[in-house]
Amino acid sequence: MPWREGEAGAEVLLVSDAAGGGFAIPMGWPKRNRTDAEAAALEAAEEAGAVGEVAPQPIGKFFYWKELAVGRVRIEAAVYPLRVQRLRARWKAEGATERVWVPAGEAAELVRDPDLAALIEGL
Repeated sequence: MPWREGEAGAEVLLVSDAAGGGFAIPMGWPKRNRTDAEAAALEAAEEAGAVGEVAPQPIGKFFYWKELAVGRVRIEAAVYPLRVQRLRARWKAEGATERVWVPAGEAAELVRDPDLAALIEGL
């Protein structure tokens, strides 16, 4: 979960939800030859252009539904905080998603999943 310290406290970098109708944090899959934390940092860079220092341990997990070729699958996602040091001007998902900095309390209200919202509020 990309975040930074803003004037009024923690801010979260949200991306428009690929499924439409809301915002989410960058989420990805485990990658060969990378720790889960490294995979989370890679996803943040690809989906939001966020580059920074990722925590080695997750702050929690939540479940969400994803449409795959085999059908709808329930996914468990570990959330790794990534303190953003810079945003790339160009990134892999540029044009496909929108990114926006939001105070943590507001970000928790914008995401669909209540478990993810609770993790954001705890930031």
